[in-house]
Amino acid sequence: KTILFFGRVSREKNILYLLDVFKMITEKIPKIKMLFVGDGPQMSEIKERVKELGLEEKVIFTGMIPHDKLMKSGIFGACDIFMTASLTETQGLTTLESQVNGLVCVGADATGTKDLIKDGYNGFLIKNGNKKEFTGKVVRLLRDKELYNKMRKNTLKEVKKHYMKNIVDKWER
Repeated sequence: KTILFFGRVSREKNILYLLDVFKMITEKIPKIKMLFVGDGPQMSEIKERVKELGLEEKVIFTGMIPHDKLMKSGIFGACDIFMTASLTETQGLTTLESQVNGLVCVGADATGTKDLIKDGYNGFLIKNGNKKEFTGKVVRLLRDKELYNKMRKNTLKEVKKHYMKNIVDKWER
């Protein structure tokens, strides 16, 4: 099983929190990996935290991958879940791109993210920074294949609302 994080590596993305959650997930699913795509001003701190948590063998850093190459890379197909803990999203493009590629998403119940994840329908939203709840929802998705498949199907259905043609039709109306 593989969890994906991709995006700008900076404080507002709340990545240190995600690493704490990932550490808790590894205690329940020891063979799990996290694919970490991106770069930014907080990268050295993130790598240091990975070492402190003893996750060097579980977190794979790819560095920055240009958007067009990332979309064609097969990375999304190699992953099971996208996690985000950002509290400052306005659009949530990484969540939307993950959904378009069929990933079930778990994220902070915050602006932008909650516009894309319908809690319990196509993913899970976590309130108030509850690391234990975040961990539990990810573990549940990874262990319950029926639930995961249902949410993946709902993700692919729900994301169609954001297709260009549908947006243009809506704006024209």
